Amino acid sequence: MPDHRELLIAHFPALFERPDPPLEKALQRTTLMQLRAGQQVFYPGSPCRGYAFVTEGVIRCQVLSELGRQIVLYHVGSGGSCVLTTSCLLSDTLYPAEGVAQAATTALLMPRDTFREAIDQSPALRCHIFRSFAASLAAVMGRLSDVVFGDIGERLVQTLLADGQMRVTRTHQELADELGTAREVVSRHLKRLEHQGWIRLGRGSIEVRDPTALRASVQLP
Repeated sequence: MPDHRELLIAHFPALFERPDPPLEKALQRTTLMQLRAGQQVFYPGSPCRGYAFVTEGVIRCQVLSELGRQIVLYHVGSGGSCVLTTSCLLSDTLYPAEGVAQAATTALLMPRDTFREAIDQSPALRCHIFRSFAASLAAVMGRLSDVVFGDIGERLVQTLLADGQMRVTRTHQELADELGTAREVVSRHLKRLEHQGWIRLGRGSIEVRDPTALRASVQLP
């Protein structure tokens, strides 16, 4: 498994700081998983097939209410960990939410039974899993706090500036899902920013015309 091992070393170097034969054995059973943008990875009620080491791309984890409101919980990027997957594997439960590849994504999948065996025998994997689980859970709690208590206008500006790009190719609905609010609320805030001359709205995209003014409007550094 030379190619797989090199991928993991590049994106999960902490796993290889010390010799760990049980981990090396488990990694030989991983398979390469390639997802296209928009492809569903898991859905509510689906079983967990294994633990994914994401090496490229982004997986978006989200929930959908009975009223059709969608809220993004968190994203899993390269070197990251999915707290829902870890929880399902450790508790032998089904997924309570949906995972979708936000961009073309590559991951190495460790089968469920292999994962359970390895986490008992591999100190490196065990340390990685619980460290990542704690970090991911803290991020989810932070996001929940933002959705419940955070200012939508400020969070919208932060989202527009997050990648440092002058053009954000996302719809008003996608931004609303990301922020956990209604599309109408996002549209209203965007029109206000456009009126200020700081952005320009297009079909499926937003041009950031004055990032300095946007930062200043919400007191970002």
